[in-house]
Amino acid sequence: MRRSKVVAAFLDAVNMASVAVIAAVCVVMGKETLTDWRTILIALLSLVAVFYFRKINSAFIVIGGALTGYLLTWI
Repeated sequence: MRRSKVVAAFLDAVNMASVAVIAAVCVVMGKETLTDWRTILIALLSLVAVFYFRKINSAFIVIGGALTGYLLTWI
């Protein structure tokens, strides 16, 4: 399918549209969920973990965010 120029162009357009939809959803969700300093801190720590530890399992990031949120409720 990639050998055909028309089909390849269509698939590229579908890929770009899906990336744009995902980015738009992330922006909307970020605006609605990042409401205080605790949630912003958890989001920043998660971003650092994702980009610094490239091979870390995403389940560990979720567990770490949950534990951080639990610990921050005591502050």
